[in-house]
Amino acid sequence: MKSSLNSLLSVIALLMGCGTALACKPLMVERLSFAESSVDLEPDQVAKLAVFIDRANSTYAKYIEVSIEGTASINVKARPLSEAKRLARLRAANVTRAYKRLQPKNLDLKTASSVFPTDGDYVFLQFHLDYDALKLPDCNPVPIPGFKH
Repeated sequence: MKSSLNSLLSVIALLMGCGTALACKPLMVERLSFAESSVDLEPDQVAKLAVFIDRANSTYAKYIEVSIEGTASINVKARPLSEAKRLARLRAANVTRAYKRLQPKNLDLKTASSVFPTDGDYVFLQFHLDYDALKLPDCNPVPIPGFKH
């Protein structure tokens, strides 16, 4: 658990350091919140998901893939790790099913689930833009050694 927290903090530090580069490239991300032990989508969550999918499809024409990540926290009423993993997996699976019913486009789909020490009862949905195909402006025109440009 300590290593996952360290990994999360490392990612946050990296993102903070790359703030200017990330600010230039648009992101299409939505977060759906879940009650403590809930895995089922409520009608308002389905509506929010439908609006997000429609907005993503109408905003940009090209995406590389869509990712859905279910999360759960273990610091909820002494929730065991196995229960948190189960909740995260089921949340991701349920949102994935709803996404497939609502999405008219056939995009690559990746699902994952994660457990966090606190504050993790969510599902994140992200449309990954095809920046090259969309010919979006390069926010960092200076080449970074080792990165494909």
